[in-house]
Amino acid sequence: MDLLDRLAESNAFKGCQKSEQAEMLVWALARLNHTENGVSLAEICDAFHDLQLARPNASRLKEEFRKSRNIRKLQLNRFATTREFAKKMSELIVLPVAVEKDVLDVDEIELPPFVDPQRL
Repeated sequence: MDLLDRLAESNAFKGCQKSEQAEMLVWALARLNHTENGVSLAEICDAFHDLQLARPNASRLKEEFRKSRNIRKLQLNRFATTREFAKKMSELIVLPVAVEKDVLDVDEIELPPFVDPQRL
């Protein structure tokens, strides 16, 4: 399950209006595409389509973003979240962290006498 699916299944996303859902998608798309500078309206509308949700009206969405305190406009009609909103979303949608396989070598740890090494 990727970030967009996880976001769409969250209760915070389901209970919001279309403009608030779009703000959340701006955050998620920015997290997925670290190299790009912001997110376009077309990418946001495509994300709604990918999640099998009704596409928002792009001109209304642009107007809502202009009024929003959570979204800032970048150059070339691209949008990004504010730092406060990004922090709030990071706390709301917890992402799993991948751990390296050989982080700890169990063979080097001396086990107490009451632990059976065959059960490890």
